[in-house]
Amino acid sequence: MRSLAADLSREIETLEEIRTRALELAASTRLGDPMETWQAALRRHGLLGEGAVVPARDRQAVELVDGLHPDGIDGVLQQSSGPLSDRGRRASSHRCWSASVA
Repeated sequence: MRSLAADLSREIETLEEIRTRALELAASTRLGDPMETWQAALRRHGLLGEGAVVPARDRQAVELVDGLHPDGIDGVLQQSSGPLSDRGRRASSHRCWSASVA
């Protein structure tokens, strides 16, 4: 009986940890649509026009990057803020983006 009680206590601890993590995720800003976040960042840096959207075929790539980075798409954008702000790199990125959209 004591062994069963110990097992249950460990399971309860695990569930409490999962609950805490779920609540933290719910409170974070990462629950938004990563594609919308990505498009907004591209627009801010002049890489995507106001009315333009990233092609739907790129959604999986954006969601993959969002899932792989520990801080999601927001973390990716934070790390890439330097290159996105660099006009020379921005111009070459824009050429690549335009070529991939065409």
